[in-house]
Amino acid sequence: SEFLSPQMDRDMSYEAANNINIPSSSTGIIASVSNELTFTRSSSHEIDTHTTVMIGGNASDGDISDVEILFIDEEYTPVEFTILLDYLGHETVSTYSVLGSVPGSDGDYWNVSFYNSTGESWQNQFSFNLGLQNDNTSLELKVRIEPANWSTARSLSDGHMVAIKFSSQDGYMVQHELKLRVPQHHGFELSNQNLDGENWELMDVYGIKPGQELVIPIMFTNSGNGDEKFEFLFDDSQLPVGWDRTGATSHQLGAFTATEHTIKVKAPLNATGDE
Repeated sequence: SEFLSPQMDRDMSYEAANNINIPSSSTGIIASVSNELTFTRSSSHEIDTHTTVMIGGNASDGDISDVEILFIDEEYTPVEFTILLDYLGHETVSTYSVLGSVPGSDGDYWNVSFYNSTGESWQNQFSFNLGLQNDNTSLELKVRIEPANWSTARSLSDGHMVAIKFSSQDGYMVQHELKLRVPQHHGFELSNQNLDGENWELMDVYGIKPGQELVIPIMFTNSGNGDEKFEFLFDDSQLPVGWDRTGATSHQLGAFTATEHTIKVKAPLNATGDE
């Protein structure tokens, strides 16, 4: 059995159940059974979340939950949000803990903290109460997100989805999402080491024997913070007749990643010493 009862501006749900075992028999049985149902109010810790204030970033198309991070002198600046929590639960007091997480390969270098107005401090994990007692049914929670530094934070096409997770002591959980976009900066560097960590140098002059194919590696690093397509242009106008130069003209490379790009030069069998 179940029913709803309006209480404290809520529709409270009450449920009860009981079992009666009737023995089976080939002869008729007449039984009179009295059974009491005890109703229990269903527990609810539901909360609703909305981003109401954003400071320190550029909102995407007016959406303050989708923000491009700002930077000063190659340092990303923190972004602060205010999240309004509305209590929709049915309890006198519900206790919640809140924790922020940032997925992705650079997520461990981000920091998410919450302002504790009682202790006047920023905390990585924060607990608070909401409930019907004393009409404690709303809370403005301040959240500060500090990105990874310039050389670590990656620029992702879909941005970083920061998950703010609220959970109660009996297992209720709800997640509020904020999207932060890291601006992309570009760059590349020639490396003085190969992929095995050995010293390496790109020389100005290479020697080749007639009929030989020479492989020339170029070690370089994408020093930018996003996926990049590098284009290679070669001036083959001084190659003697019969010589051949091959190699890819583009290279796709992830952020802060080193790679080896190769050029192949082939001399014909009749190549002479002055070529």
